[in-house]
Amino acid sequence: MPMSHRVLAVLAALSLTACPEHAPAWYGLTDEASATTGDLDGGGSFPPTSATQGPDVADSTDSDPTPTTGDWTTGAVSATTTTGDSTGAPVNDPPTVALALSPEIIEAAGVVELSIEVSPDVVELDVVYRGEIVATLPPADFPYHFEVTSPAKCDGSEGLSVVARDAEGLVGDDAKMLACSLPASGSEAQKAKLPGETLSMVNSVAILGDGFVAAGVMDGQIVVWRVGPDLQVLPGWPRVLADWTAIPGLAALDSAAVGVTVDAEQNIIVAGNTVKAGVKSYYVVKLNAAGSRLGDEAQGMPEEEAAGVAVTAEGVIVVAGAVRTAAQPPAYDWRVWGHAKLGQAPWVDTLPLGPGEQLDLFNDRSERARAVVALPGGEILVVGEREYKKLQDSDTYVRASWQRYSSIGARVGNLWTSDANGTGKSHDAANAVAVLGDEFVISGWARAKLGQSPQVWSRRFQQGEAKDFRVEPSSAAEAKGIGHDREGNLVVATTLTTAGQLDAWSFAFHGWALPAVWTQPPYGDPKSWDGYTSIACTDWGYCLAGGFLTVGDALTGFLRLHNP
Repeated sequence: MPMSHRVLAVLAALSLTACPEHAPAWYGLTDEASATTGDLDGGGSFPPTSATQGPDVADSTDSDPTPTTGDWTTGAVSATTTTGDSTGAPVNDPPTVALALSPEIIEAAGVVELSIEVSPDVVELDVVYRGEIVATLPPADFPYHFEVTSPAKCDGSEGLSVVARDAEGLVGDDAKMLACSLPASGSEAQKAKLPGETLSMVNSVAILGDGFVAAGVMDGQIVVWRVGPDLQVLPGWPRVLADWTAIPGLAALDSAAVGVTVDAEQNIIVAGNTVKAGVKSYYVVKLNAAGSRLGDEAQGMPEEEAAGVAVTAEGVIVVAGAVRTAAQPPAYDWRVWGHAKLGQAPWVDTLPLGPGEQLDLFNDRSERARAVVALPGGEILVVGEREYKKLQDSDTYVRASWQRYSSIGARVGNLWTSDANGTGKSHDAANAVAVLGDEFVISGWARAKLGQSPQVWSRRFQQGEAKDFRVEPSSAAEAKGIGHDREGNLVVATTLTTAGQLDAWSFAFHGWALPAVWTQPPYGDPKSWDGYTSIACTDWGYCLAGGFLTVGDALTGFLRLHNP
């Protein structure tokens, strides 16, 4: 039987008076279609267990003419009469409500609209799902938008009810069944190869409109692709450095993009590196949605390398990376450049020493910024790694670090450096960062000893204070990108090393001590080099991972979209 016929048969057989199952309180929603930050505390199970129980809801079409009133503090519902009190005085009839859902069958994450018709005496209504009151609203706030974010939110046939209440506390209700058939969380929604004539590779991805933008390298040049929601390359794309640069001789150099982001006007900001005589220099440009350059380009000095890029709401472009201070062995200093306007001199910052740390008199220790993100309040957060040496300690450790900046380059707060406390690992590093409200999560790798295989390591911060951490049990992997879906699940793109080869591996987690919510096995040819380099998630939790596959003897840029 086709899905639609099967669902309709189910709907016909189900009673609308059935009480929905009890569900966790984390499903609580409002009528605003906004992104959910989720519970990142690590306590409880996934989803967290609810502490409240909503009222049982009776069907307004029940043949029993006796209406009900409820104790809305406890959720208990008791019977009453509408014919009169003990003295024979008449009482008001209960309110009436009729509920309609659009659509009644949903097969992808999105909004179900609840519309109502009510009697004039209704003052407010409860929206009830799985036994929980998810919203209490006046009639004027309908239609109400109920979000279906994943199979965890709705799977199969689920009851949605509205309970109408008048000024005297009398109630009436109506219920409908919603049929959900969503793809499994984390499953592949779309995929695409982005080949070049010799090689190509995606190094960074971002959301642009209802589609995406990817940046990396193709045939030795910085390249940018625009793709639609189906991951098909749009007409006129890709665009390469030679298509837009006005700097003489630049297009003749080897180059590669390392970061891409989108500003408030939907312009594309690209950061990368050019290579001359084996020496890198960072490069940054702003393109419009058609791929044409807007204004000037900016190029750093030799040995200044970019690793990531972000843009503030005010339009300040911030490039994070490092400056190489020694070639053999290679050594680096953390470096951040802030461009209020491309073509003008940026502000620059180099990472300071932290408290309780030995002086680095000869600049022997290295620090490198790996990623940067704009925070909601207008600040910039830069994450990376540094070699750290405690006072009275002969050992040097690689430790994750982060520093906040104002849009004009002033350091905000103190430098944070990992103490590896409780991880069982002496070394760690941050390659990626995701922001969730007033929290952020960094992710990268951790090792017990340098030279050993890394494990994916993530740590949560709330208002800048270190909280939970997580080390994945799998070996020989490090996070390259991290995002989050609408339910607050953290989605990680990694490159996994197995048997001397690289594999692309992605997974999602919610609780900090719980198994992964979903995991996808290594992708690509098991005998070739494949990997993820970045990830970006839409408002609805579709997460796009970018990277590379080995096709024949060449690397090919690769995109894979995961279902929420």
